[in-house]
Amino acid sequence: MRLQPISCGHGLTIGGGAVWPEASFTLPAMPICAETMSAVRRQFCEMATSVLRRAVALHLPAVVLEFEHLFELILNPAWRAAITADLKQAMNETHARTGLRSVLRVTVADIREQERPPHMRSGAHIQTMLEAFDACAAGGANIAAARPADARAAARRRNPAWPVGRPPTALIARLWTP
Repeated sequence: MRLQPISCGHGLTIGGGAVWPEASFTLPAMPICAETMSAVRRQFCEMATSVLRRAVALHLPAVVLEFEHLFELILNPAWRAAITADLKQAMNETHARTGLRSVLRVTVADIREQERPPHMRSGAHIQTMLEAFDACAAGGANIAAARPADARAAARRRNPAWPVGRPPTALIARLWTP
C-alpha cells in the first residue's frame, strides 16, 4: 500500500518528504473546571502564541501545534471545542500577519480503559472519543490523534530508554482540511 501525502492547515503537506517541527503542549498543574475555564483557555492561548512567536522569530516556514487533551477536557465537549477554536484563531491570525504556515493536531485522551473490561470498539467511551474528534474538527483541528492510556507503559516495556514524556501516538483515520 502506497501512502499519499496530504495537504492541510495553511498549505502544509504531511508525508511529502519535508519534516516540520512540532510543538506539543498541555497545561501545567491546575484545576480544570467551569470556574477555571477562562484561565485554562487563556493558558492554552498563551502557550500557542508563544510557540508561534518563536517560530516566526526563528524564520521557520511552518510549524505543527499539538494540543493534548486532558481527561477533564474529553468529558466536556464545549470546553474542548472552545480551546481548539481559540488555538486555531491564534494560528490563523499569525498566518495572516506573518505568513507562518501551521497545522493543528489534536490528541484526544483515550478513555476506553476507564471501564473494566474495556470496550475498545463500542460503548459510551469510544462514542465520547469520536464526539471529541468531531468537536475538535468543528473547532478547526486539521489532524486528530488518540494516545492510548497504556501507551507510555507499553513504550517503556519495549524500550526502557524511551523518553517518559513522549509516548507514541496512534493516528486516527480521520483527517479534516478546512
